[in-house]
Amino acid sequence: MGEVKINLDTTPSETPVKKPTVEEARKAQAPDKPDTSKKKHQNDEKEYISSLFNHNPDIPTISQTEFEPAKEDMFSAKTFDQLNLDSHLVKNLSDLGLTSLTTIQSKALPVIMGGKDALIKSQTGSGKTMTYAIPIMQKLGTQQPKIDRKSGCFALVIVPTRELAVQSYEWFQKLCKAFIWIVPCLLVGGENRKAEKVRLRKGANIIISTPGRMVDHLEKTENFKLDNVEWVVLDEADRMLELGYEREVQKVLTALQLKNTQKRQSLLLSATLTTGIQQLSEVSLRHPVFIDAAAVTSEEGASDVKNIVTPENLNQTFLLVPAKLRLVALGAFVLWKCQHSKTKKMLVFFPTQDMVDFYTKFLEIVLWGDPEEKKEKKSNSLVKGGDEITPEARLLLGDNLKLLDTAPETVSAGAGLAKDIKLLKLHGNMKQNERLQVFQDFRKSPSGVLLCTDVAARGLDLPQVDWIVQYTPPVSVADYVHRVGRTARIGAKGSSVIFLLPSEAEFVKMLESSKIPLAEMTLEMVLGKLMKSGVTGSQGR
Repeated sequence: MGEVKINLDTTPSETPVKKPTVEEARKAQAPDKPDTSKKKHQNDEKEYISSLFNHNPDIPTISQTEFEPAKEDMFSAKTFDQLNLDSHLVKNLSDLGLTSLTTIQSKALPVIMGGKDALIKSQTGSGKTMTYAIPIMQKLGTQQPKIDRKSGCFALVIVPTRELAVQSYEWFQKLCKAFIWIVPCLLVGGENRKAEKVRLRKGANIIISTPGRMVDHLEKTENFKLDNVEWVVLDEADRMLELGYEREVQKVLTALQLKNTQKRQSLLLSATLTTGIQQLSEVSLRHPVFIDAAAVTSEEGASDVKNIVTPENLNQTFLLVPAKLRLVALGAFVLWKCQHSKTKKMLVFFPTQDMVDFYTKFLEIVLWGDPEEKKEKKSNSLVKGGDEITPEARLLLGDNLKLLDTAPETVSAGAGLAKDIKLLKLHGNMKQNERLQVFQDFRKSPSGVLLCTDVAARGLDLPQVDWIVQYTPPVSVADYVHRVGRTARIGAKGSSVIFLLPSEAEFVKMLESSKIPLAEMTLEMVLGKLMKSGVTGSQGR
């Protein structure tokens, strides 16, 4: 067989004639027929407008009244070295950046260190974890004879969610640097039960747990003894009741009554005061002192104080959005705050797990484009010139075709976001290791968007969160307070916005009745940011 040579260096006279496309051939066959496709397209643009912006209900005008919101001073004039605390503990607190007491700490610590049961109400992000952790560490650290891990469990801390349990456990680990012989232990659902049994067998002095896992070990772990328990703490107690943990909490309290003869001190903490909390306090606390950070004085049994307090440095807004525009409004808002604003860390709350999954995928496409669409375009086009690769060219290039796939991908100006802005999701249907990884990643990241259910609404300390977005209104004012409490913590500044349908406008009045002021954010302001985000017009997706 003779050798076939292909000369790629052709002269102009040797250049092959370009084969006409189907469209060009059709025009050549009918030269006298006017081309109306472009004109028709222009008429269609004038005649048809997306129904997304038509036939929406009118956005009502809300008449807001002026009032003085309930306030709660964050910090007091007291410092930790003014308390009767061990010098090693004070030094450890100073190393952690804790020198001044918050208002709730200055009111509650003398009562708790005096050995009394307490019902503590304070706004989110006010330092409630330290309010009970410091007295426990002070008592166990100075106890004589000195205790060790074999001495048994002295304190039970029960919290509603796994993430809050991990956070509380980390704080106890930090405080234990002042008393290295004290051993904390974490028990949460989703972890290896056998590994937890081993830790209990070795011994632990402070146990932080979720209600379900604690009951599980009470019933199935022989090494889990309650004989020496002197402290019982129910943190975020109202959330435990909402999640249906009342029966589990009651089982723990009953087991303590049956197996423990020690004099116990019980603490119940919450950001809100509900009827359920009062009922729980009656069965778990003995002659409690009610401590309200927003009240002028703390009165025993003063459970009628029900003012709900939000952080003073929190800027709260609402956005009235018709149902058809909610999706585009959310995308526009996230693009606005993550692309054209200094605030680049936000939480977005949804009512269900399915919504978290769906909107995570939606925002991925809005922020960075559809990866499947990019993959398809990449495989069907040439990088250079944008011309189609013919089968003949593919055959000629052979293995060299792979080189084209490595060419840099062109990105239109303004489209997408920087890759360092993480998009994460968190809900109760995720595996424990996934939840913990997301929780830690978002805490450490300087920027990002976390889409979540109310699993992240209580007690979590997420640093540098600038915005709280509520895609739907919560079922109660208390839930609203807990959600927005993830920002503006410990004196920092923060902002929040709640999306409301026109038919849900009365929720603003409900918040006003609880002395929570909201300013209105207009839909035009949010949608107008799309033009700056580079996702409209010819570059739109």
